[in-house]
Amino acid sequence: MDDLIKRANDAIQGVTPGPWDVRGKQTVGIGVETVAKCGWRNGKNDARFIAAARDLVPEMAAEIMILRHELAAMSAKMAGSV
Repeated sequence: MDDLIKRANDAIQGVTPGPWDVRGKQTVGIGVETVAKCGWRNGKNDARFIAAARDLVPEMAAEIMILRHELAAMSAKMAGSV
């Protein structure tokens, strides 16, 4: 596992289970609404991104690992056919 995948997996350890969702001024999962209320110009968009990241980070890390294994298998197969 390389540094990117390790960092992603480390980042989600101990985090409140998802999915998270932003609904109006309430957030299901964790207090992401604080971001939306803090007065930032993109607060609501930022809150939606934070909520989505809870599930996206582990899904993307898993997909990267699958694709890397497939790439390694294809590379090994091609190396054997040269």
